[in-house]
Amino acid sequence: MSTNTTFRYRDSPVLNPIIQVGANTPAPANVTFYVGDKELLKLSNDGFYVRGKKLDVDDNEAEHVYKAFREFLIWSALIRN
Repeated sequence: MSTNTTFRYRDSPVLNPIIQVGANTPAPANVTFYVGDKELLKLSNDGFYVRGKKLDVDDNEAEHVYKAFREFLIWSALIRN
């Protein structure tokens, strides 16, 4: 049984941002933000990923996550009616 939950922000045949919360193997307890069908931001037990690339753990990590999440929110607002 899958324990993923997908929240669709807006149903659109072209653009469809998705927030997916999952607890599947091999990456349990992930929160993944999609823009259309492309992964933008993933919060995982093993780190943060922006566009599929794992961020280094350093002083800039929070800034990169913030910017990616802000980009997701702005993109989502722009496609609303």
